Amino acid sequence: MNEHSLNCNGRIVDLSFPKIMGILNLTPDSFSDGGKFNNETLAMKHAEQLLKEGA
Repeated sequence: MNEHSLNCNGRIVDLSFPKIMGILNLTPDSFSDGGKFNNETLAMKHAEQLLKEGA
């Protein structure tokens, strides 16, 4: 492991180039989206959209 990597539960993640991730908050009291993805169908649709956008 070097200074540009991270040990994530035994899996080495290479951080030498940018990473993009999406956050899918499923809690009904979400401060960022007001809990609008709190059912499975909406959550899956939003996750698919995040993937299409590069997450």
